[in-house]
Amino acid sequence: MKAFSLPLLFAAFLLLADAFHASPTSLRRSSAHSGDPELSQSQQELEKAITCLSDDVGQAVGGIVLLLHGTGATGDQTWLHGPYTEILPKLSPGFDVCYLNFPNRSLSDAQVTAEYIVHATRSLAPRSATRKISIIGHSQGAGVNPQWAMAFWPSIRSMINAFVALSGDFRGTLGSVSDMGFPLHNSSILSPALYQQIASSHYMAAQNRVAPGALIQNTTSIYSKYDEIVPYTSSSLDGAANFLLQDLCGPALIVDHYLQVVEMSTFALAYDALLHGRADARRFRTRFCSTYPDGSHKKLVDALPYFHNIVAETTAIVLIHKSPGEPLLKPYVCANRDSSTPAAYCAKSGYFP
Repeated sequence: MKAFSLPLLFAAFLLLADAFHASPTSLRRSSAHSGDPELSQSQQELEKAITCLSDDVGQAVGGIVLLLHGTGATGDQTWLHGPYTEILPKLSPGFDVCYLNFPNRSLSDAQVTAEYIVHATRSLAPRSATRKISIIGHSQGAGVNPQWAMAFWPSIRSMINAFVALSGDFRGTLGSVSDMGFPLHNSSILSPALYQQIASSHYMAAQNRVAPGALIQNTTSIYSKYDEIVPYTSSSLDGAANFLLQDLCGPALIVDHYLQVVEMSTFALAYDALLHGRADARRFRTRFCSTYPDGSHKKLVDALPYFHNIVAETTAIVLIHKSPGEPLLKPYVCANRDSSTPAAYCAKSGYFP
């Protein structure tokens, strides 16, 4: 029998030790996700976007809930001091709450922003008590980023227990503005993500060819007739449990785009979806139009000045960050048969002419 040298045996031992001591995150990144595109952002950048309220994530019976913010905001602004971080973790059966802070306030290329959801899902699901996560998103973080992530990284769908969209623009927005004659396309007045959210954008066309409806069964979409940013017709999604708030609470319930993240009936529906997979109007009670499920009712009033400041800040940021036009679609979009996207529309970088 051929003898093995001690140095070779020692080297082999070190390789095995490295494999066993590698972090779960690094192992997930190196493992194959059949049919999924590679992520373009670094491991460090993707990981630092995640914030969890608890240092001991994985203990809550209800699992991890991941919160996604919208355009021009941050996760801190949108979710901290609101019901999803102050009330939800204490409700039965208990939830671990995490949220993302997307780069550049989610004003950059939405295709790249979606990668942060893919990574967070892969990273958090194995740590969740349920071995899956639930996602609650607002605006772009509801109708654009997660839908794109699930469409082009299909492996993450099985890692998501429930997806709840608040004022999601599944078919885009700003369409009414362009219909009025304002030259939005290629006018260098919007950020990349805003160009992509125009109803007639190449981005929205590709997303809705691949994902014209709900991509997982446990999808709930909640929206308001008085949303001044996203037309409520853009938030209704085939295959989802769809809820127009005024159908439940009457026309006197005035909920705009920004305040939906603290509004009581919205929260009650989202909580119901977390408990049952998707919300059901038969479980909704009229009292939820004016109180949270824990019986409190003062948070909305307390949060009004806070959210008015967010609106002002978001408006300023949206006006500052500008782009030459809509970013070209990524190569994986053209490679996807369902997208029916011409090869000329795709590149690693650049803008549509």
